[in-house]
Amino acid sequence: MAISINSVKGRLKNEAKNILYSSQGRNSARKTLNLLRTSEKYSTYLENKNFRRILENIASEDLPYGKYFAKITIHNWENFKNQKFKLFQNGKLVYGNQIEAPAKGFPLEYRNIPVSSLNKNNFRLNINADFDIKIGKGSFTTVQQRNYDDKYEIIQDGDVFYSLRGNTTNPSKILITFPGFGPSTTRISYAISYLKALTEDDLQNTLMICFQDRYLVSGSYMMVDSARRPLYPRVKSVIDHFMRLYSIDDDNMLLFGASKGGSIALHYAQEFPRARLLIAVPQLNLPYYMNKPFFRYNLFEVKAFHEMIQPEQLLRKYLTEGRRIDYFYTNNDELSNHSVIELAHGVKGLTKYRFNGTHGEVAKAALPTMLNIIREFLGQATNKKIICEDALTYKTEDRLYAQVRIQDDIENNNPANWYLEANDGGTILRVAMTNHTYGFVKYTSPSQAIFPSYDPISSFNKIIGSFDTGLTYIGKLPHKLENNSESQEQINRSFSPLCLNTEKKY
Repeated sequence: MAISINSVKGRLKNEAKNILYSSQGRNSARKTLNLLRTSEKYSTYLENKNFRRILENIASEDLPYGKYFAKITIHNWENFKNQKFKLFQNGKLVYGNQIEAPAKGFPLEYRNIPVSSLNKNNFRLNINADFDIKIGKGSFTTVQQRNYDDKYEIIQDGDVFYSLRGNTTNPSKILITFPGFGPSTTRISYAISYLKALTEDDLQNTLMICFQDRYLVSGSYMMVDSARRPLYPRVKSVIDHFMRLYSIDDDNMLLFGASKGGSIALHYAQEFPRARLLIAVPQLNLPYYMNKPFFRYNLFEVKAFHEMIQPEQLLRKYLTEGRRIDYFYTNNDELSNHSVIELAHGVKGLTKYRFNGTHGEVAKAALPTMLNIIREFLGQATNKKIICEDALTYKTEDRLYAQVRIQDDIENNNPANWYLEANDGGTILRVAMTNHTYGFVKYTSPSQAIFPSYDPISSFNKIIGSFDTGLTYIGKLPHKLENNSESQEQINRSFSPLCLNTEKKY
């Protein structure tokens, strides 16, 4: 039987690809990339964009045999803005989302969708949009993502990605950060939580590991890789390596994350009971949170998210263990809170910071306090007493508001958060306050109300000023807050688990 030259070429090409994208080929590409990035002698090779693109493509995340990365580009997205769409491979759902405008001047792309076919004809959308699809063994990226990775010196350690800061020679502490989500159509799908306000001087005794959630289209909560295999052992191995390398125990560790990053921090704190947890608005039940348009037809479809131990379960476990946890939240965020943190009390080690605003506003608003906590961990904290001259309360229906006057000669130039503080059976509750035009007056705005039905009114006894420099002002209220609201009875403050049916049949 005659064999055509084109057929032979095709087979050889496929065999060459299989070798290049094998585990051995990928490891070789990764070693080469690391050499080029760290060597002044050879770094000029990376200036060849085509060479670099090919090398990075080969070095990307391992996928099992028969699995590939896909990128779809929707060209006439304007006609379908805000509509939900689904991508099918041979009738099986492989991805879905809600159409948003892309970054200005760029096409609407969804990159690194796991698929199991190289045949473009096997794919269709459920909307009549003009689209094309590219499929390959290597992951897809953008110039912006590549520049971002260069700027923050992202390290690829097998299939785990991170950046190192601070003392990489002989640190005595470890600060670990986990990233949140960016916009769904961003050109930088995989960011890190770098905390730029921290300088190298701040980190002179501390190794900072900034993990990158570089899986699936825009991250997987670092629960699974792009082949939907568990990531925990691989990430835990990286953390263990640095702890052994520098002989650091977990009582000198702090894990930080906001939103998605907070959920990841809860997940990876499992085997570090003495580590400090600093988390803001984490999603406590992932299937519950992901049953919304932007996740319903992608992350919600990942079986592992329904089978894994949920962040809520881990949080409850940590509370019973008396772990030290600083938790930032807003009452306007039930999708994340899952009715746990709002009523949590009587737990030693837990400090709650309640802010007004939406989910996305909390971390930004609370940044001075989060930096304050980190600087305390770094050994750079200073506490000062202040005089609280007066404290007034006034009511509106079932809510209570407070106004506090402090001494007028304190430093007040750096970014800070001010709180009313209560000791609620061992749990510290701090309710955010607003700065008056007169700097020596702090008050609770209408959206920062105190609720007599479940807040411990009689236990509020301090005002706290938390500055991003590590300075904390502490003032004792001259008297207890008066509960002059109409609501005198408190509700049952149980924060037992909700009974929700989020099961999915596979």
